[in-house]
Amino acid sequence: MSKGVVGLFDIGATRTRLAIATSPHEFSEHVSFATDTTAAGTKQLFDQLRVLVGDCRLTGLAGGVAGQINPQTGTLWHATNLPHWNGIAIGHEFTQAFGVKLAIGNDTAVVGLGEAVFGAGRGHHIVMYETVSTGVNAARITGGVIDEMAQGIEVGAQLILGSDGHLTTLEAATGGAALERKYGHPPRELALQGLWRSEARLLALGLYNSLLHFSPDVVVFGGSMMRDIELRDIERELKKLPLKWPRPVPLLHAQLGDNGGLFGALALARTKGFV
Repeated sequence: MSKGVVGLFDIGATRTRLAIATSPHEFSEHVSFATDTTAAGTKQLFDQLRVLVGDCRLTGLAGGVAGQINPQTGTLWHATNLPHWNGIAIGHEFTQAFGVKLAIGNDTAVVGLGEAVFGAGRGHHIVMYETVSTGVNAARITGGVIDEMAQGIEVGAQLILGSDGHLTTLEAATGGAALERKYGHPPRELALQGLWRSEARLLALGLYNSLLHFSPDVVVFGGSMMRDIELRDIERELKKLPLKWPRPVPLLHAQLGDNGGLFGALALARTKGFV
């Protein structure tokens, strides 16, 4: 009899990563490819997953996708950076294609779970994970489990005062897509004086609100833009804001890099008893 494996997936707006796991502690055979953002993009995803599984016996699937999942219908919605996937019953498509149990969630929450269980947040009970990449979002992990949500968390949609003094959303003011719209170039190509400190100020405003709502033991920052934004600049801007906590909440860099979503998928599979 072929060995049983769990399929792990991390479907981002730009890249998709897949892996298989045979134990609750590690995964192997992982691949990465550009996400097909067309409405037919799941076909490429499923084909790649079948190749990866090969002759092994698939016993379950777990992972995250860049959007919110309706828990009743498995339908993807508010997929801001995967607009052609909005309305796709992705949960149904997975189970129909593979016929195994499925655990699926928002990609930020799943990466946050990975950091809480295997990465920078390990050893802390309440972990807030915030990603700053194409967009901005966050998740709260308590005791190694993603907090329950009625309709998802969208930290990037919170209202803040922009640099022009008008209300805007955090994601419209910062994040990779917002900077590319503003300057006409991807953030990695920008070397504007003061840009990253300005981004730190905006992130601190959003983080201030999230700290009030989430009350975490630690905040872990991930995402491509955090390669340029300094945590010390965010900390400095936080100190200028009114509320002073009895003890500062540590701000840490994520440790799992591009594989954070796969580690999170593995942790999700563990909580569901798949592996």
